[in-house]
Amino acid sequence: MEQVIKTAEVIVPLIVGIVAGFFLKKKGVLNTESTDSIKTLINDYLMPLNLGFSMAIVELSFSVLMMPVIGFTMNILCFLMAFVMKKLMREENHYFPYLQATFENGLLGINLFPVIFPSMNGALLASMDLGFCIFFFFLYLPHMKGSLKGGDSFLNKMKKVLSSRILQGILIGLLINVTGLSKLIMGSFAGGIVTATVELLTAVIVPMALFLVGYEISLDRKTMALVLKTSLARILTTGLVCAAMLFILNALGILDRDMSYAIIFVSSLPAPLMLSVFAGDDRESGYINAQVSTYIAVTIVTVAVLLMFM
Repeated sequence: MEQVIKTAEVIVPLIVGIVAGFFLKKKGVLNTESTDSIKTLINDYLMPLNLGFSMAIVELSFSVLMMPVIGFTMNILCFLMAFVMKKLMREENHYFPYLQATFENGLLGINLFPVIFPSMNGALLASMDLGFCIFFFFLYLPHMKGSLKGGDSFLNKMKKVLSSRILQGILIGLLINVTGLSKLIMGSFAGGIVTATVELLTAVIVPMALFLVGYEISLDRKTMALVLKTSLARILTTGLVCAAMLFILNALGILDRDMSYAIIFVSSLPAPLMLSVFAGDDRESGYINAQVSTYIAVTIVTVAVLLMFM
């Protein structure tokens, strides 16, 4: 019973935050302009600060350094599996396989993991995001837009990757870490001041992220059958890839508890919320938003199960 209560203490606030975002949209408090501003604030300022600080003070263990490779590999495997699922399920929708690959790690994963699992190494997901960014800009996005052949040059793709403020924050944090500057600062009187400042400024990220998820909830009856079909395919795809990664890493003797939870948690995340901006029309945009928002239920259930077995 005690474990159930502890699980509810984590899950209920998440659900309340998402539902609040949905009703704020209905009341007109949140609209496209305001949510775009919130996304800019989070992605361009608060997240780089939070992740940069995390990577600056984290111990650069083997697990942390392995996560970009693991993240990239997971995305590649999901991407390949997604097109297999498309053939097996005989689905012709262009976006069907793309909604099975990659994960909303930036907005949800990195922010929620340390809140839900405070005893675990939150830097694992920040490190994993390096692999996600490379996959997204070099393979996923060009392929979805049909530009793998005759598309952007390697240099232009690299510029897009490095233009990510989140990635910049991670890399700057790593630089501060490896140069020993972080130990110098954190070991002085300024260490406590810096920590308190970062914690104060970044405390708003999680509630704002949950509001955005609630705002994006879109349940279109016309596309619900396709949404459920896509969600089932994504569960199978990410579930198989997750199991394969855990098996391989365990066989290699490099899997630990924190890494296991990080991989399982990431595998439960929906596709990126931003995908709808690449839709060809309103109907496709509605389908993408509906699938992503519906899949949040899978994340919540997965988190509940992980908490019950901690």
